[in-house]
Amino acid sequence: MNLAFLLLIVISSQPSTGQVCSPAYGRLPDNSDIAVTCGSSSIQLSINVCPVYFASFSPQELALNGKHNQTACFGVMDNSTAFPVLKFTLNLDGSSSNVCGNFIEILNAAGSGAFSEYSTVQTVAIYGFVDSPPVAEMGVISYSTNLYYNFSCQYPLQYLLNNTELLTSFGAVAINSNNGSFISTLHMQIFMDQGFTTDITSNGTIYGLMQTVYVQVSMNNSATSYNVYLDQCFATPSPLVSMMPNDSYSFFTGCSIQNKTTLISNGVGKAARFSFKSFRFVQQSMQKTSSIYLHCITRLCEPNQCPVSYHQC
Repeated sequence: MNLAFLLLIVISSQPSTGQVCSPAYGRLPDNSDIAVTCGSSSIQLSINVCPVYFASFSPQELALNGKHNQTACFGVMDNSTAFPVLKFTLNLDGSSSNVCGNFIEILNAAGSGAFSEYSTVQTVAIYGFVDSPPVAEMGVISYSTNLYYNFSCQYPLQYLLNNTELLTSFGAVAINSNNGSFISTLHMQIFMDQGFTTDITSNGTIYGLMQTVYVQVSMNNSATSYNVYLDQCFATPSPLVSMMPNDSYSFFTGCSIQNKTTLISNGVGKAARFSFKSFRFVQQSMQKTSSIYLHCITRLCEPNQCPVSYHQC
């Protein structure tokens, strides 16, 4: 009678590194060993190196996306933390060469929430991996471990910038602004001059009706190459966003632009601009002043893919 035996061998060893690693890290790496910070100008990776030592690798051998022949793709050791970590910095500069081969993809999905009326909302996904160097393999078995860490960051390319307040005497201009998120460098500013040189600060100044108000939505982020495109801008009498006809006034939506509103530039650079004549909300007729809160649905788009609406309308 023939007998077949299954032999399971578990081999472990303690790292000889000179580093102070807790016995809890005497294991192979897992998902919790990599931390990813998706910043507005760079992506930061931080990898716990104690399990790397346990797997008999030197952290300096790990590289981004298999680029083990590119010194720019290796990490930097940091021994100042509770346990030693290997750090990588991926700059989000669209104008520089992507020497480490990170993957960049534009994703399309149906809109939801504030963008529920949009059939497509775009997100840029940046992803890649950190791995150990390849080992020459012979036959069908191997005696070496491979290390492989995946990472990804997704940045929405559409935002609702809101709660920029305008006080009017029956039209207003004092400012409180909330920024969108990807890029916490999206700003909405209000100016009273067509040169957009002096923005209005939140000083409680009251402005009369039919004064020209200039609005700029810009992105102060040299690390990205996206243009700013305004899908829609509207005003409400309170900070709460409402699209009910009696609770909001639309300056423009796509090619539909109200009288006394001028779309100056849109989708052609890192700033989009329009102007309008100051007004009051009828529901605030019994008040001495009328508050106007500005909101803009803002999209970031690649320069060659921005819908330059004011040229096409």
